[in-house]
Amino acid sequence: MKTTANESGTSKLFKGKARYLALSASLIAIAIFLFTYSSIQRSKDDSLAILKKQGSALLHSLILSADNAIKANSILWEKTSAEMSDLALHVFEELNLERISADMASTSDTSTVLAVYLFDWQMALTDKAINPHTEFPLDPPEEIFEALSDLIADSGASAGFIPPDPGDTNAVAFYLESDTSSKIIVCIAVSLIELNKLESEIGIGYLIKRLGTSGEVEYILFQSEDGLVFSSVAVDSVLSIGSDPFLQSVMSGREIESRLFTLIDKEALELAAPFSSDLYPDGVFRLGVSLEGLHSLTSASNRRMALLAVALFLSVTLVGLYYGARQERAALGMSLAKTSAISETILETMHSGVLAVNSDGSIEMINGRLREMFNIEEDIAGANDWTKTKLGDALPGNIFDFNKDNPPPDEIEWYQNDERRSYLLSVAPFNLGKIKGTSSNEKHGGALIVYDFTRQKELEETAARKERLSELGDLAAGVAHEIRNPLNAVSLAAQRLETEFGGKLTENSDDFAFFTSQIRNETKRLDAIVTRLLGLTRAPKSEVTIIDISEAVTEWAHFLEPDFKKNSARVRVSLDENAVAYADRDKLRQALGNLYRNSIEAHQVVRGDDPFSESKIISEPEINISVTRKSDHVQLSFTDNGAGISAEIAAKLFTPYYTTKESGSGLGLAISYRLISDMKGTLTYDSSYQNGARFVITLPSPVNSERESEFIPQKETGKPG
Repeated sequence: MKTTANESGTSKLFKGKARYLALSASLIAIAIFLFTYSSIQRSKDDSLAILKKQGSALLHSLILSADNAIKANSILWEKTSAEMSDLALHVFEELNLERISADMASTSDTSTVLAVYLFDWQMALTDKAINPHTEFPLDPPEEIFEALSDLIADSGASAGFIPPDPGDTNAVAFYLESDTSSKIIVCIAVSLIELNKLESEIGIGYLIKRLGTSGEVEYILFQSEDGLVFSSVAVDSVLSIGSDPFLQSVMSGREIESRLFTLIDKEALELAAPFSSDLYPDGVFRLGVSLEGLHSLTSASNRRMALLAVALFLSVTLVGLYYGARQERAALGMSLAKTSAISETILETMHSGVLAVNSDGSIEMINGRLREMFNIEEDIAGANDWTKTKLGDALPGNIFDFNKDNPPPDEIEWYQNDERRSYLLSVAPFNLGKIKGTSSNEKHGGALIVYDFTRQKELEETAARKERLSELGDLAAGVAHEIRNPLNAVSLAAQRLETEFGGKLTENSDDFAFFTSQIRNETKRLDAIVTRLLGLTRAPKSEVTIIDISEAVTEWAHFLEPDFKKNSARVRVSLDENAVAYADRDKLRQALGNLYRNSIEAHQVVRGDDPFSESKIISEPEINISVTRKSDHVQLSFTDNGAGISAEIAAKLFTPYYTTKESGSGLGLAISYRLISDMKGTLTYDSSYQNGARFVITLPSPVNSERESEFIPQKETGKPG
């Protein structure tokens, strides 16, 4: 019985310990479970917070880029409207389209202006000019007459655009402008293909497309009170802002807000911010960030919890938790690295330069396009003071001061690889007042976006120069016609005086012969000037063929060798082989002759005070001519060792009648510019050259080298006389 009692006590003790151990194990299991669950939830919350922070930064960048893209598009439309208004003004001044028709027919370029129509106040077509290089219909389309009626009815309206239909692949818009004094309406048909191409490369759609293809972004929407404006994914319908309390809260505030939202049967972290611009109605930008990475982390954590419950007391569980945490951190680090790589890729593939500067002037970020724009080879990201880098020489020093009383310029000019470039500047301060721990009044630095609009500016300058040449050419034609007839009479009178009275005079016969000879010589010189004046108005057909530019330059130099010796000129020629291009041999020789005469005259001074005396060389001219073959053109460089040309004079070089010489006509360079333009080439002055004057001629060449070899044997070989 005693043994039984002891066994019973032992059994009770064992059972008590077992209960204690079971209770302890249960408490430990619950404690470890709660600790593990709390850690996983905290990790999940931290991951979600980091994801919100990344999404907020991405949304902020998207809004800033969208605003700058809208500004760039507005600039393009303003320039187009200004050009159309200038054309309409010329029509109102002349009240006919004869000159516009002549301008369209005289060039082989396909202009953005397709047609010009002239209407009276009863909407009757009074005149029209159709670009002959396009297939635009002769009669105006029916859709413009409703706009004409509205323009006439609204006396306060004078100008406006009719945009193209959404399905119009030709992208043709119509610009209307009225003149109430003459009761005339001008309608201009404009091709928007090139403008749409630029907008597609810098517009909001481009940004949405690039971001929408990222695996981390589920969708990007812009929604106004009226509905959905644009989206990166196909969406049948969305709740209106008035029906969604979350969107109402975003519209009424200024901060970025977030929520978990399901769109197209897929849950995402949605971040939303208000957005307003001149182009679109006020609305909300909505960015959906993928939760797949977060869900993957959560699923892994849940599986570890199940394993932890099975092997509660094993040390391996603790090791597993440790390595699990490390894996979570690694996954989070990979997610951060991926997001950073996406942002860097977007910045590096942008057509615009981007610079971010901190409040202390240090460089936070600079993309490759900006370094390329300003010829910066080294990586200056992280530099303590941006003004002490090469950017300090290129950008205004007050660009990041944000001082309304002393704003920085909107555009600058810079030489990139000896080529002048024009850049638009757009700068905005960092708005970090929404971040906890920062002050809204504190200076936080800013971001700069630099856009290269060199091509647009060159097109504007070329159009303006052609218009000036055309106007001055019309004036020159009239003046030359009025001068030539009396000039011939003067020459004939001098010749008759010399014939009838030259041999009869007994006194002062030498003086008589000298002055009658000078009269004839000067009338010949004036007649040559008149001929050059007419060269501005006449547009002879160019005999453009594929010729070897090096050979043409060699022939020209060989022909002028006696003149080189006469003027003590040292001429050096450097030529590339097979430098074939589209050119007119005679016009090229004439342009080179004008450049040569300018160079020689820069080294001459008049001998004595007699205006009829010959000039003399005051220094030996050194002229270098090089012909270089490029990928799609041939470049001809003409340099001399003269005094060079100041920037003020260089801006007027190709303007007719502008000259700094007492006896100059100011037509040589203007005619040379027109000759090269007729060959679809360019003539420019290189103001960066410091050792004299340098002119550069570019001529288009066949891109296919096999085609070049076909044309080389057919070159002209006869030397001009």
